[in-house]
Amino acid sequence: MSFAMHDGIRIHYEVEGSGAPLVLLHGALVGLEMWRELGYTAALRDERRLILIDARGHGQSDAPHEDAHYAPELMVGDVMSVLDALEIPASDFLGASMGAAIGFEIARRAPGRFSTLVLLGYGRCGPPAAAEQQFNASGRRLYEMGAALGGEAMVAALGPAGAALSPVTRAAFAANDWAAQLAFYNAFGNWPGFEEDLPHMALPCLLIAAESDAFYAGAARCAALMPRATFVTLPGGVHSQDSYRPELVLPHVRAFWKGLGTR
Repeated sequence: MSFAMHDGIRIHYEVEGSGAPLVLLHGALVGLEMWRELGYTAALRDERRLILIDARGHGQSDAPHEDAHYAPELMVGDVMSVLDALEIPASDFLGASMGAAIGFEIARRAPGRFSTLVLLGYGRCGPPAAAEQQFNASGRRLYEMGAALGGEAMVAALGPAGAALSPVTRAAFAANDWAAQLAFYNAFGNWPGFEEDLPHMALPCLLIAAESDAFYAGAARCAALMPRATFVTLPGGVHSQDSYRPELVLPHVRAFWKGLGTR
């Protein structure tokens, strides 16, 4: 098991495949196994060197309980620490939801370490749409339930919704340190906005979201303000499913890379 150290926190990562490096950063509440369950690693490992990272508070990485440990600059630094450990000067990046939020922060704070960004199912620009507000309120209830009950009891309390979770998500929910998860959620809700920085984010960026995803409107607005961004709409509307579907996402990703003449 491989770890990088940053800010006194161990960051778990795994490497799979060969080719030009590509960092994969998962969504909240799960870990790097998300990419295997969805089929991204099987689809990409013959063409890319995949660097799968467990964000702090998730998977096998350390999980501090204080909100201050989840500041955006620290979570960006975690990704840099993995690249440093692997002696990779620059990489491409693909992030989903929380991972995409960190991708926006990378574009602001560490653009020199990445060649391209692919951001799935996330964008925060302008006032949140009603769907995003509802999603965030439901998320708050979920995190607080986990912190109050613990993982196994929380999954059981979800009833049919818990039973319908994918195997990887259900296992992650049961194993999560929910005090750490709640600390992350508290911190994440207070991350500063980046709307004023979007016109200066010059990295080539592909933003993808399903048409009824809670974050669709925000992602579309972000893309409109970024000088080298492409926005793709997918059918469907389930945030953690339709915006990630590899059979729909990866053709656009490969076309994006090919159009830049870099892959």
